Amino acid sequence: MIGIDLGTTFSAAAYLDPDGNPQLVSNSRGARLTPSVVMEEDDGTVVVGEDARESMVLMGDAVVSTVKDYMGTDRKFVLPSGTAYTPEQVSALILKKIVKDAEEFLGEEIRQAVVTVPAYFNDAQRQATKDAGRMAGLDVACMPNEPTAAALYYAWSSRMEKGRILVYDLGGGTFDASIVEICGKQAEVVATGGIRKLGGHFFDQLILNYAADYLLEKYGLDVYDDEYIDELQELSLKAENCKIQLSSRTSAQMVIKIGKVREKLEITRAQFEKMIAGFYGRTESTVRMVLQDAGMSWKDIDKLLLVGGSSKIPYIAERLREFSGMEPSHETNPDEAVALGAALYASGLFEKVQDVCSHSLGIVSRRGAGAEKYNSVIIPRNTALPARMSRDYYTGTNDMKKICLEITEGEDEDLDYVSILAGIEILLPPGIPRNTRVTVEMFLNQNQLLHVYARIHAEPEIYKEIEIPRSSNLDESEIAEQTTLLERIVVQ
Repeated sequence: MIGIDLGTTFSAAAYLDPDGNPQLVSNSRGARLTPSVVMEEDDGTVVVGEDARESMVLMGDAVVSTVKDYMGTDRKFVLPSGTAYTPEQVSALILKKIVKDAEEFLGEEIRQAVVTVPAYFNDAQRQATKDAGRMAGLDVACMPNEPTAAALYYAWSSRMEKGRILVYDLGGGTFDASIVEICGKQAEVVATGGIRKLGGHFFDQLILNYAADYLLEKYGLDVYDDEYIDELQELSLKAENCKIQLSSRTSAQMVIKIGKVREKLEITRAQFEKMIAGFYGRTESTVRMVLQDAGMSWKDIDKLLLVGGSSKIPYIAERLREFSGMEPSHETNPDEAVALGAALYASGLFEKVQDVCSHSLGIVSRRGAGAEKYNSVIIPRNTALPARMSRDYYTGTNDMKKICLEITEGEDEDLDYVSILAGIEILLPPGIPRNTRVTVEMFLNQNQLLHVYARIHAEPEIYKEIEIPRSSNLDESEIAEQTTLLERIVVQ
């Protein structure tokens, strides 16, 4: 069983060598990281990785990138063949490439993997990731949170016997913060939090917007117009390269060639830092919330671990140093720590790894007949996993015909600030009196996938597991159909 970091911009796989050391798999190009980019060629062949990434400029309409941002949604990606790919299918193609390279590298067939996910992924996103694994022919044994996996690798590599690690994980498209307590071969997550859409490719967009505004003001040239689609894609890659250069230089230049425009646009590190200051501020607020949820302050933290490619930006470490009073750790490679930690998780080297749920789960309820609806939490955020909790409710009228059970995800009582995962109707037998007790039980497994049960305390008693219709996810027939389609696709 291997560990896989299925990332927004790059993915990686790792395994334990015969000496018990986690190692990254080298892909078919000999690289340790594979771009999470998928391209469909004219003959139907699918290319995943660096070749697809390099073709983004010339064949933009045949390329899909940053698919992780769309997991758990009904977004479709229509490629030149006319095939409309779901985010699960695109992710499955990336997984197929990762597994294919791992099999060639290790000389063994791989059918089982641990696949990490952002700590702040919700139910729909986690289910979509598991479905992607199934489509790729993988048994996804577990889906640990990315910061948890990184903490495992740090604890192993530094020989930490006891201590608390605050993981600051800033990747290509998501941000997570988790406090992980290490005690020998046990790891326990104390609290976690995150932001769904924040990371490196959003920083790239800020640089791209800056260049676009400059060109519009100076030349009246709107690069977001359809006629400049190819030039815009090239400019996007240059914006990303500019961001990378600014990590080691005080300024960088974007060479712009669009029509008759020939321009060298300079962007300084100070300008870039001003652009991303607001994003950083949001991550700091999340870290503060995680510390508060854990009942801790910085003096209770032994290590501040930076993970994710975007954490290499000097401004991030500088601001965190001021915020925490600690020196951020650069002892592990931020691009590789998650995959290596996933391999450790898969190996069972740690006797116990206990994560927590990243979102509260509950139902829509009322505090009395005619009262306003509110979010009634059953499993609070940061509850240790697996979790099984229940809460009693009561019918509001005599002879109710049905119960409308709306499952919620989020912390706020105000329904405007939570997500409704599903709405289910439970039909009741005739004659049930008012104030009949209804127990709603929720079970959240180690992968943070939800199961719901209802017990109606009537005569006779009714107890049933509720099948959750996840509208944002695929049903079994769709998974089977899309799996069959992917089996026919050659991935290179």
